[in-house]
Amino acid sequence: MCIKNDYTFCVQATDGQVFGPGEKPVATCCKDSTCAQASDQSYTCSDTYFDQDYGLTMCPQRQNKCGEKQEIELEEGDTETVEVTGLEVGETCTYKIKSNCGSPAFKLQDGATDGLEFTFLEFEDAEAKETGKGKGKNKSPKDGMPSRDQTFSDSDADEEESADGLIKKPDGNQGKGKGATGKPTKGRYDPTIGGYKTFGTDG
Repeated sequence: MCIKNDYTFCVQATDGQVFGPGEKPVATCCKDSTCAQASDQSYTCSDTYFDQDYGLTMCPQRQNKCGEKQEIELEEGDTETVEVTGLEVGETCTYKIKSNCGSPAFKLQDGATDGLEFTFLEFEDAEAKETGKGKGKNKSPKDGMPSRDQTFSDSDADEEESADGLIKKPDGNQGKGKGATGKPTKGRYDPTIGGYKTFGTDG
């Protein structure tokens, strides 16, 4: 809830570091970026991210709640199941799903959405701003991820930014989302609609 309430979350760990059973991250929620932890190089803080939803990916990952696999790479026809258990208020799980052939998609199990919010960020490597892994707002938190100052447009918007200004997105074939263009976008998965969330749609 710290980041969602516009505060600065700082943790003594790297971005999205995985913690095993029994391990507890040292973290604090700061009113703003003037707290001591924000200038401590041993901490990673959410205020380095331009986009609030992207900032959630820096939160620590607990293996006993989020599972052992945070990065999933799929080939054509591959499937993968992850199980999230025992999340408390303010805790998050983040998964990076990459497809080498076709568009990746995910689906939630029926009845698994009570009290939870599902946010997705999507992009093609060639369309994202990648500046190399490192500390700071203009660096990527991990290899293969956009820089922390990356912007994400709403996936259900009719238009998106381009070199020529605003352009209309092509029509999609599922949900309210428009056709995938590869530009960095984000949205909320609506469990009341259900079904698969595929690249370029909002569920």
